[in-house]
Parts: sequence; structure tokens; C-alpha cells
Amino acid sequence: LVEQAGANVDAKDNRGKTPLDLAREKKHSDIVQFLEERVRRLRQASNAQQEQYQQQQELLRQQQEDLERQRREFENQRQQELLRRQQELERQRQQKLETQRQQELERELIQQQRLKEMSLSSVCPVFLSHTGADPDAATFAAILGGKLQDKYGIDSFLDSKTLDAGDIWRHEIETHAKGCKVFVAILSEHYFERFWCLHELDLAFRNNCIVIPVYFVDPNPSGDKKEIHKVEIPKATNTEFADKLGRMLAEKQLEEDSSVVLRRWCTNMTALDTIQGMRNYSNHKHWMNDFCNQVAEEVHNQLLEEH
Repeated sequence: LVEQAGANVDAKDNRGKTPLDLAREKKHSDIVQFLEERVRRLRQASNAQQEQYQQQQELLRQQQEDLERQRREFENQRQQELLRRQQELERQRQQKLETQRQQELERELIQQQRLKEMSLSSVCPVFLSHTGADPDAATFAAILGGKLQDKYGIDSFLDSKTLDAGDIWRHEIETHAKGCKVFVAILSEHYFERFWCLHELDLAFRNNCIVIPVYFVDPNPSGDKKEIHKVEIPKATNTEFADKLGRMLAEKQLEEDSSVVLRRWCTNMTALDTIQGMRNYSNHKHWMNDFCNQVAEEVHNQLLEEH
């Protein structure tokens, strides 16, 4: 019976009896004692295995909990680090924006102060050179002077507006032409035929003023966006024009040698031709007002760059 039972004390026969049950029926006390001891030992071993298994499971569970806790802690740290970086980037962005605002405010205050200082000067910072022989150009000059004053607070010299009765007009014109920061030459059809236009231009070049050529022509009423005719700067090699200027200078009876003045004028026109001028290509009914706005903005920008 013991041999048949082997290590499996729970084995049963066809009646469902275990070895221990059969030993008790037969009253084999030594076998009962042996089997009971074996069952006890097997139960202890089984309980020990079960306890060991439970301990392993508990250890595994704790390890999983530790891993999960570490994962959560790492995730929290990562989220906090990301949040900290985002906050730092936002702080830097705000600081940069604030610095830019401060710099823009400082620049604006400096620009306003400089424009104010220029307006307080006895010499206008901008000189508008034109000829009254072209009435539309004179109108353009008057509108441009108003734009500079109204939009930017910039005073400009315009002989028909600036000179008062009793002024020594020649002295005033020369003073403002020499002392201005920006010289706007409104180049119209008869500009280069007028002594005072060329004389003003000469004073501006000789005193290192910023010269802005403005090519003034009426737009084509047919709707073509090109000009009716181009205002061209006479070439120094044009002997016919040079002779005409020579006769003009001879009539003025200047204190300075007229040939010297003539050479300087020709040099000025050559230099003027190399400067990027401003032209109007619009032909709608408000073209003059829009063109004045463009020129006024360019004058304002040039003044700011000058300072």
C-alpha cells in the first residue's frame, strides 16, 4: 500500500479511499503513523511553497508598485521641468518684448526731441526747392510742406510761405538752403531753366545736405500709368544747355567767376542724376495727395537716419 501510494498520499482507489483511510480501516497503526507524518511533512512543504510563492508575489507587487511610483515621479518631474522651461521661455519672451517696447519708446522720445530741436532752430530742417514757372509744382510744394508739418511736426522752408514782408529774401533763401538737413528738389519741366533753383541746389550740395530728387509731372489722363513726359536731368556734355546756363550766369553779374559756377552746376547735375529719385506712377484723382504722403514719409525717414 505504501509502495502504491508513493509520494502521493492523496491518491485514491476505486472506492475513493486514500492510503491513510485504508491503513486506518486495517488498523495498521505503524503505517497510519508513517502516513500521517508524511502528510504532515507534505502539508508543511506545500504550505512553505505557498508561503514562498505569496512572498514572491508580494515582492513582485511591491516592485511593480515601486516602478509605477518611480514612473509617476519621473513623469511629474518631467512635466514640472517642461512647465519650468515654458515659464522661463515665456518670461524671456516677455522680457524681450518689454525691452523692445522700452527701446521703441526711447527711440520715439529721442526722435520727438530731435524733431522738436530742429523745429526750434532758426533754420528749417527741410528746404523745398521748386520753380513758380510750373504752377502745379508750386502747388505740390505747398501741399508737401503742410504734410510735413501736420503729420510729423517738421518745419520746411518754402519761399512763398516762409518769407515775410520785409525779409531780405536772397539772404533768407541762401541761409535755409545751406543750413537745411534735407533738400527736396521738385524737378518740374522748367526747374533747370531757373537760376535760383540751380543756385539753391548748388548750396545744398556744397553744404552736404541730403538731396532728394522728386520728379514732378502730371499723370497721363488716358489711364496709362506712365508719365506724359519725363523730366530729364540735363547732361554736363550738352553744350547747348551749358551755353544757355553760361548766358544766364553772365546776366546775373555774380561776384564769383561764372565759369567756376557753371562747372560746379554741371557737376551737381551729374551727381543729382546718380541719386535714386522719387516718381509718381499713379493717375487717379488723388494722385498728388498720395505722392505728397510718400515724399513726406521719405523726408521724415531721412531726417531720422541723419540723427
